[in-house]
Amino acid sequence: MENCGFPSAETFGKEGMRIFWLMVQHSWPEVIACYYSDFERAVENGDLKKSTFVLMTDRLLMHFGYPQVYGSQILNGELYTIENPDSVDIRRASVGLGPLEEYLKNFDLN
Repeated sequence: MENCGFPSAETFGKEGMRIFWLMVQHSWPEVIACYYSDFERAVENGDLKKSTFVLMTDRLLMHFGYPQVYGSQILNGELYTIENPDSVDIRRASVGLGPLEEYLKNFDLN
């Protein structure tokens, strides 16, 4: 990336961007933090879905000990703490995610 810059859907394709996001998303917190604003710009440019990017947001918040915003992160078999849980479904809907209750069924959490 130092030589070629941050990738785009034009250079990698949409699937390539999603794969690159997955690699960073499952990396160390410092790596996620390093590229966070680049991924935010990728969303603004239409290279990455907002619903994908918010997973990175929640993961980064969790890694640094803050409550998550969208309820996407599970830690040790339990939903990680959510900021303002009463309005989480409104936030989720605003970025194209379904209700939290439906999401938690994927993890056998209710």
